[in-house]
Amino acid sequence: MQQRKAVRALLVDESGAVLLMQVVEPVTRKAVWIAPGGGVDDGESALMTLRRELLEELGYSLAVEHEPVAVWTRHHEFTWAGTAIDQHETYFLIRCVQFVPERCVEGVPGAMFDCDHRWWTPDDIEHSADTFAPRSLGTALRTLIENRPPPSPIDVGV
Repeated sequence: MQQRKAVRALLVDESGAVLLMQVVEPVTRKAVWIAPGGGVDDGESALMTLRRELLEELGYSLAVEHEPVAVWTRHHEFTWAGTAIDQHETYFLIRCVQFVPERCVEGVPGAMFDCDHRWWTPDDIEHSADTFAPRSLGTALRTLIENRPPPSPIDVGV
């Protein structure tokens, strides 16, 4: 099983909506909405990875002076394109103004994104028949928006 560390960005706008991307597993074709982000490369810090992934996936430049806050962790095992992965994720809260992503990863070898992006409110998530990761995303996002970020990251489950 491949071990993987990853970071994810909770880009939350002034209304409390979060920007999510839809990934489609290439074998099963199962679609899941996730926060943008990805795997930490050797020699990269979490913040370096976050900046790189946001630029690659959304064309979004995280301001140098912006210090994202780690709010959640998540551990899950899954299979992607026939490879078993044991992934440990850290989610970072980034308050922003709603924007339209400038780019997708179309044409990038091994890309896993359909280039479908959407701003979701906690209500939208909780009332949708779509699949989200983590499964508790709507409730966890609502708690995060209504309260201050936790003093240390909390586990949001699978």
